[in-house]
Amino acid sequence: MRLSLASAFAFGLALALALSSDAGEGRRLVIPEDAEPEELIRLACERDDWASVECRSRLLDAESLAALAACASAESLDFWCHQTDLPQESLLRLAGFGRLRSANLFFPAENARADGLVAALARANPGLAHVRVDGIAASGADVEALAGCPALIHVIVRPDRTVDGAAVARLAEGCPDLAYLRLSQGFWGGTVDQPGWQAISRLRKLDYLWINAPDATGDEIAETLSAGLPALQSLTLYGPRQLTDRGAALLLRRLPRLRLLRLGNAAGLTDATLEAMAGRDMTCVSLNAATGITSAGIRHLAGMENLYDLDVSSSPALDDGDLEWMAASLPGLKQAWLGSQPAMTAEGVARFRARRPEVQLSVDPAAPAGPGAEAYAEPIVPPEPAEMF
Repeated sequence: MRLSLASAFAFGLALALALSSDAGEGRRLVIPEDAEPEELIRLACERDDWASVECRSRLLDAESLAALAACASAESLDFWCHQTDLPQESLLRLAGFGRLRSANLFFPAENARADGLVAALARANPGLAHVRVDGIAASGADVEALAGCPALIHVIVRPDRTVDGAAVARLAEGCPDLAYLRLSQGFWGGTVDQPGWQAISRLRKLDYLWINAPDATGDEIAETLSAGLPALQSLTLYGPRQLTDRGAALLLRRLPRLRLLRLGNAAGLTDATLEAMAGRDMTCVSLNAATGITSAGIRHLAGMENLYDLDVSSSPALDDGDLEWMAASLPGLKQAWLGSQPAMTAEGVARFRARRPEVQLSVDPAAPAGPGAEAYAEPIVPPEPAEMF
């Protein structure tokens, strides 16, 4: 889930006074965006038993970061770093926390860096159960350090090129209770003989997996992953080469709890993949690079009343009849990414939108010859994936 700046700002305003409650878990230190370093230090020192820390200040310096990390009783940290001029050693002061169970680190600024921070936090807080790091890359050393936190349940990081299968294997083996693993926007991957894939497949409690693997061979990955993962309900696999209908069918047949399936960059998928999921209660189907989806394939989605997200944006074989069928047969649909559809008309798109105004429809039909050109003048944007967090 991408951080909404508007909602973050509103939330910050609501808590701008940084007041805390004395009742149980209400001992929450909140630092607003406009807090000067001196104010941050004063607030942090008001008590020595903060249960959680939330810092959104845009005016951090080394001393204020040290004051935050001195809140040694905190078990939860939500930290926004909007600056790019902070020395790396100053950011590493955050590792001064020692009892964290949850760490959410957001770096919205372009070109943000915090080398070694994830590893330092992991080493200082072995009881971590939840880690989310947005905006900076995690190195192989960072991922390996997370393996020293055996209570980890949720991990969201963006791996860099130094993260290999061995590092991921250590993470999976060291954290056997992982339920949510997202390694996205990174570059690690390889063939099925990499230990990372096999270690991931042994995570019996894993419910959600999002992984980018642009250098991997898709059907071999599908074979390995589908041999385990009995609890998996959500799978996003972007980038693998040679993922075919056979690999997709393996995933669907062997993972009976799977309800959300995103297979990105898999151009070879056809109607057979949709046929393999017929009769299942899918919530999201994204085959955004598949070029072989037709009207017949779309009909295999019949009965999926909870399907809210559909992406077949690289298959240009749909028409107005398919729009009418989707409007009538997919009552839970909220997002439909159909791409360029030469056989669709602006009038057909307008009828769909009139019937299902709640659906965010992204489609580029054939250019209309007459009135109604404005009916489809909605910009095509990439889908924003729904996530658990």
